[in-house]
Amino acid sequence: MKRWVIFSLSLILFLIISYLVSRGVTTSFDMNIYKIITFSNNNIFTSFLKFVTFFGGEYAIILVIVLSFILIKNKRYSFCILLDGVFIVLLNYIVKNLFMRDRPFDLMIIKEDGYSFPSGHSMVSAGIYGFLIYLIWKSNFSKKIKIIFTVCLLTLILLIGISRIYLGVHFPTDVLAGYLFSISFLIVFTFIIEKRKVI
Repeated sequence: MKRWVIFSLSLILFLIISYLVSRGVTTSFDMNIYKIITFSNNNIFTSFLKFVTFFGGEYAIILVIVLSFILIKNKRYSFCILLDGVFIVLLNYIVKNLFMRDRPFDLMIIKEDGYSFPSGHSMVSAGIYGFLIYLIWKSNFSKKIKIIFTVCLLTLILLIGISRIYLGVHFPTDVLAGYLFSISFLIVFTFIIEKRKVI
């Protein structure tokens, strides 16, 4: 029951943000959050977030999937990671083309093409690394190890979202919507693989 409450809340919040974005009423909110995140704009922080943002990109996700097939003995887990990645990328592409929101081009530190809403890096990283957290808690690792991995992956997901805002390639509402959509997706995805006893 708890998972469906989280699913409903995430989906409702995503739909609310989507509506507000489509009405063009989030500009003030987006700029206020952007100013907070970019309060310390310096070369060291910029270089760090350029490095962090890589882990939400296509090459990093492909690397995670390939490594899963190499390192994980149970190939059902690896296949699920692959399916999770494929679905979340396709869904992001579909939703982006439904809203067709332009990027904040005047803020960009790095160059990005395509539409802005929802953030692909945020949505895909939450989808992939969030699913890894799920698998970790299904594993036989000790509770201490599970907590350490969970904190590290959650921190990475958060930093990737922050990097997209700081680097000026996404609005904060893009990032938030990407997270919310992925949470909803992961709940449905994990429910299906549990029902089908894939894992």
